[in-house]
Amino acid sequence: MLFPRHAAMAAALAAAPLSVLLSSAAQAAVMDFNAIAINPANPIHGPIGKPYLEDGFQLSTRGCVSFTCSGGSIYALTPSHALWSGTPSVYSDVGDPRYGSAFRFEKVDGGLFDLVSVDAAAMANAPNARAFNIFGYGDNGKAVSTSFTLDTSLTTLETLTLGTAFTGLRYVLMSAMYAQVDNINTTYAGEVPEPGAMGLALAGLGGMALMRRRRG
Repeated sequence: MLFPRHAAMAAALAAAPLSVLLSSAAQAAVMDFNAIAINPANPIHGPIGKPYLEDGFQLSTRGCVSFTCSGGSIYALTPSHALWSGTPSVYSDVGDPRYGSAFRFEKVDGGLFDLVSVDAAAMANAPNARAFNIFGYGDNGKAVSTSFTLDTSLTTLETLTLGTAFTGLRYVLMSAMYAQVDNINTTYAGEVPEPGAMGLALAGLGGMALMRRRRG
């Protein structure tokens, strides 16, 4: 038997839409490339199949003028390479030095995300090699950009932290030809059940069903 207040609670939970029982929580994902099975005997590992997939995100390359082409291959450095940073990281070889190259980073499902930070290290001391550019594109024509100047250590990854402008993005273009990239940190909205909410909802539905059977 359900007491009146229990019956009222059961009715309210049963009538509540699922969206009320769910709360939006920020999910985090890091593309760290640690899944790449590099060959320590070879200085360069690759090309790596693209898009490279990890934790619901994908990485591909863009080449040619204004990055309108999808040229370029993804390569990973290995421990035997002079610029090994101590962890798998990737760069792009566009195959034609006349054109620039960039990584395109986005969610596999096309959803929005926030870019939090990227680790990078220049692969040469030339000024153009040390310039690391990031462009973010969102909905309704949103476009943001920033530029970093990487240090001359070459073998040490720097953490490049993005600001609040890099939120609500569909995809990101970032330097790829003259720098190695690692640990692409993101957050995105995800639906998670409130603690105990789904159990209460099921209990409420069960109580309603029991009440209906007894009335019948």
